[in-house]
Amino acid sequence: MAAQREKARREDHEVALLFEAPGIRDIFELNLADRVLRLSALESSVGTLLVGGSTAVAWEDVRHVTGGQSVDGHKAGTAVMTSGNRELVGYHGRDALVSLRHVRELRRAIFINRSSSAMGVRLYSGESVALPPAADGTQMVLLLHRIGNVLELRAEPIPHDWSDLQIWQEFDFSMTHRAPTTAYGR
Repeated sequence: MAAQREKARREDHEVALLFEAPGIRDIFELNLADRVLRLSALESSVGTLLVGGSTAVAWEDVRHVTGGQSVDGHKAGTAVMTSGNRELVGYHGRDALVSLRHVRELRRAIFINRSSSAMGVRLYSGESVALPPAADGTQMVLLLHRIGNVLELRAEPIPHDWSDLQIWQEFDFSMTHRAPTTAYGR
């Protein structure tokens, strides 16, 4: 218990060292002018973060296990399962979900939007923010980083014609694959 308290104290100190960033109530759209927002510790840990309009997602947990999934169900890498036997990041229908109850297992995630409509992020509290659709050969991807006990959402512009693989490589995501298990039960 003392180790957990010390870890929480360190994470609170990390957050205190961060530069000022607007909250989700301060801006309505992440774009080239307003590229970052930071959720509070409470917003970062309660409920589910829902990303509507994304067509692909990639994630990395604190052990550097990475995976990816498209809205069509195609998967790459390794799924990160929570202690509740649910995926930490994944799709439910056409919406990407991040389980905030287990957010301390998440290191980062990236959400890609290949559609012609905007991408939106909604919290359990009902607060939301949007990312614009692709325009002038540029699209915005949403980066979600956990820093200490808070989540930071960042919009990053990339060329619209890049493949998902190129985007993953640009942000240093390399898919983790589990070693095959043997037929011998050791």
